[in-house]
Amino acid sequence: MTETVATFQLDAKGRTVVPASIRLAAGFQAGEPLVMRVLGPGSVAIESREALRDRVWAAAPGGAPVDTTADVRELRDEDSAIAEAAAVSRSQHRTSQTAGADLLRALGL
Repeated sequence: MTETVATFQLDAKGRTVVPASIRLAAGFQAGEPLVMRVLGPGSVAIESREALRDRVWAAAPGGAPVDTTADVRELRDEDSAIAEAAAVSRSQHRTSQTAGADLLRALGL
């Protein structure tokens, strides 16, 4: 990979703009959350949250799950489906109990 270098300055409030050549080389998208960390005096690193997450998972024993976000969403969807099925079952059970009570009353029992 070819190293991309650009110079830029901080304004009086400590703000800067990441040069287009750096954004393009790093693959940063407009509005993407970035993480900046100090590497040492006068040295910082900027990376996307996704890149940071991938780096941390790669260093973890066992490596990274394929897609943790998708896994969590899938589990939440499964939990929602189970809860919905349980609610329907309870509703059907109450309906059958009511129907049974109505039948017994109609029979005078």
